[in-house]
Amino acid sequence: PALHEPVPIPEAGRGRQIDPPSDTAITYLLMGQELRIGNSDSDWIADKICIEVIRGGSTMIAPSYVACIETLRPAEERTIIMSSKGATNDLRLRCVQWKTPKGSQLSTPPFSSIQITELEPGLPYDFTVQNLDPHWTAKGLCVKVKSAYGSLVQCVEPLLPLQKRDVKIPVVSVTVPYPLAWETSAMCVQWI
Repeated sequence: PALHEPVPIPEAGRGRQIDPPSDTAITYLLMGQELRIGNSDSDWIADKICIEVIRGGSTMIAPSYVACIETLRPAEERTIIMSSKGATNDLRLRCVQWKTPKGSQLSTPPFSSIQITELEPGLPYDFTVQNLDPHWTAKGLCVKVKSAYGSLVQCVEPLLPLQKRDVKIPVVSVTVPYPLAWETSAMCVQWI
């Protein structure tokens, strides 16, 4: 019997045809209230991108805000007008989900590999996320959380294979109204 070569796994920035660009291909700059986000790669489509704007100053506002955009084509730049107030201390790329140059998704786990569970009111956390995949790490994970007061994008630190994490929504001086809902179509998952 002939030996079969293992299927190559995409690895960001490695340079093979199957490898998506590294995170450095996404550029972002905040000038006043304009957040400029660019895709400097010449081939790959950034299907979803989430940038966290970390704020300082007033304690009456949430400490950070996450802005997400969809479908940033190669060499394209887009500007988002930020409506939030407060001094910005830092920007952080939280998630970039790539599409191949031909527009197809990478062969990574589906969204259903991330399980989101609402916890009971009164607990110290609002919901739990779990990576159900036994092989892939969810390096970037951002999900749109909706409640009676509106919606926000909540990003989670990386989840190793089969790892579970409790998440607290950082809303300052406001009780989180239940029930919560998630827009899985707005979810950004970056697998490694």
